[in-house]
Amino acid sequence: MPAGTTYRALAAAQFTSSIDDYALAEYARAPRLATATEVEIRVHAAAVNIIDVYRAMGALTAAFPVTPPVRFGYDVAGVVARAGEQAAFRAGDRVYGCVGHADIGTVGEYVVTDCSNLARIPDAVAFVAAAGVPLAGLTAKQALDAGGAREGQTVHVTGGLGGVGMFASFLARRHYGAREVTATVSAAKVRQAEALGAATRVVDYRDAAAVASLEGSADLVLDAVGDQALSCAIVKRDGSGTVSSVVRWAPEDVARLEAAGVRYVHTFAVQSGSQLEDTFSPLLADGALQPVVEVFPFSDDGARAAYAKCLAGHATGKIVIRVRDD
Repeated sequence: MPAGTTYRALAAAQFTSSIDDYALAEYARAPRLATATEVEIRVHAAAVNIIDVYRAMGALTAAFPVTPPVRFGYDVAGVVARAGEQAAFRAGDRVYGCVGHADIGTVGEYVVTDCSNLARIPDAVAFVAAAGVPLAGLTAKQALDAGGAREGQTVHVTGGLGGVGMFASFLARRHYGAREVTATVSAAKVRQAEALGAATRVVDYRDAAAVASLEGSADLVLDAVGDQALSCAIVKRDGSGTVSSVVRWAPEDVARLEAAGVRYVHTFAVQSGSQLEDTFSPLLADGALQPVVEVFPFSDDGARAAYAKCLAGHATGKIVIRVRDD
């Protein structure tokens, strides 16, 4: 049995639609790791994702079976506390990653997951910054891959300053070599999105004239928010355009898009430590990628406030809970 046999983690005792029911609870640390490739992480930071709220409501039990208490958190950044004999990491390594559905519970002091879900955090990168990357970053990368992102394209990103949109705008330009990257955001976020420098042009999605100027311009639209009307307006409709969405569209909306000669793909992210290591770690290490995060404390009130902001929508970048100081 490891030293300190219990730890605190955020949970909902029953399925609930009320964030007020989220609370820290005591759990027992496993006396031993179940497989030779697992690692136990001493969590320093964990990001908040809307899927946690839906799981707590019981809305996703058909796809992801869960029995209360419902735990929270896919994204993690921390230090390896224990490692299986065949794991790629050793105790003391700084790691970040996105855990699998069976391991959900990163909003807590410890979490166990397979080493294949993890990558090393570059030395100069803070835990709160690393925690903001995995799920949103992998979603953006895999959606760009599915959409056939490549050098020389014009790419448009809806929700360009949200978690997925922030990474999609950056990757499209810096990793895939897009010729132009345009992004739509709310009016209040235009200047901040411009300051980040990921997109070559940033437009208020409510500015009809500005949106009209983008009509039919994008080889690829990365739809990060489920905005069918905007995506359909901006993508090329000459048989060469693609909409890659991280939000599943209704069949009738897909049919209308495809009837206009546009390819549609939907992506649901999968965990990949190797993609984090190969794509994101170098960009974090050289300072090219600096995730925008808003940090909340690890407490009942802090966690509830973080998830309330996530549920309200229109967050800037990623919402992160600091479990321990760096």
